[in-house]
Amino acid sequence: MEPNAEKNVKKAPYKNWALAVFVALLVILFVLGRELFSRFTAENIYVFIIVTVLVGYGFNAIVYELGRLIMGKICGYRLVSLNLFGITIRRKDGKLKLGIESFENLGGKTVMAPKNDKAKPIPYLLGGGILYLIVSSILFTIAMVYKNMEDFSWGIVVVIAIGMVLNVYYLLPLRMDVYTDGFLIRILLSQKGAKKAFHDNLLQEEALYEDIEKLQLYEYDDYYNTFEAQSLIYRLYYFVHREQYDNAKEVADQIIEVESYLLDNSIIEAYAIKLFFLFLSKSGEEVGTYYWDLKKSIRNSLASSNNLTTLKSALGIAGLIDSNYDEYEYILHRYEKLQKKYQFQARKDDEVKMIEALIEKIKKVNPNW
Repeated sequence: MEPNAEKNVKKAPYKNWALAVFVALLVILFVLGRELFSRFTAENIYVFIIVTVLVGYGFNAIVYELGRLIMGKICGYRLVSLNLFGITIRRKDGKLKLGIESFENLGGKTVMAPKNDKAKPIPYLLGGGILYLIVSSILFTIAMVYKNMEDFSWGIVVVIAIGMVLNVYYLLPLRMDVYTDGFLIRILLSQKGAKKAFHDNLLQEEALYEDIEKLQLYEYDDYYNTFEAQSLIYRLYYFVHREQYDNAKEVADQIIEVESYLLDNSIIEAYAIKLFFLFLSKSGEEVGTYYWDLKKSIRNSLASSNNLTTLKSALGIAGLIDSNYDEYEYILHRYEKLQKKYQFQARKDDEVKMIEALIEKIKKVNPNW
């Protein structure tokens, strides 16, 4: 797809309900909080409320991720990465290693891969909710036993209520800004062949965490489906890693064509790599014509230097479109730090290679820099 070429994008059947759900959950939290917190009698009530909320949030986020991990092990999956508020357990070279990273989602993220095609995805995705029900039942029993200790028992009820809200978010079968477990279950139940594509994607993600040479080229009949569309980002990584750039360009265009089925991070990554190829082959003015025709939200994301995948587009925009030396220097200042924080360390060298090639182009265009 050349700059400014028209594209026919098939409308996705799933509306993004993130904002509506967020507002609804805020209302629920307000109503529950007003009722439950009015029961407290502690002298330092505001301190007690803050501590209860923080403990409830952290505790339930951990319970949910541990539930997924436990049920995943039962259902035939192996652990790839477990991130709990930045404390990460990740498999590398066949061993589990502890590390510190930025935390994801609502405080945690569990990545697992199927051991074989007999792995059961739906119970695995329900694992967090199942463990929550078990733990909340135990907590409620404790609250009833110690109901004479009113602040303590009502504090437990608050913790249970916070867990309920988190589980509603995770398990609602609606499209959000991230693929929640409830939405994934909906796709698995509604689309033919979804289980295979889901497992293929998990194996591809495992390769990005551990060994990029294990990336595969999976073929599907129709990419206008959620899991199949998501597989294109791994296909893009495959071609970029092997420096098969003509194929990578085609896949980037394919991702943009089905972007309504994908999450924002995958869409932006495709645009970032497309811009990279344009920067290397065309003038800054020509690329600028394409860039300024994009939606404002996409332009803002591409110009962001907050992660390694958009650093290359941000560098190109600063150095070749805007000729902004100060912004270019600022982005370079963040370069090394973002390498360490990159989620998929197995393909970090591929990103670095693209960024270094772009820096060379910028230096040729701006020799005084």
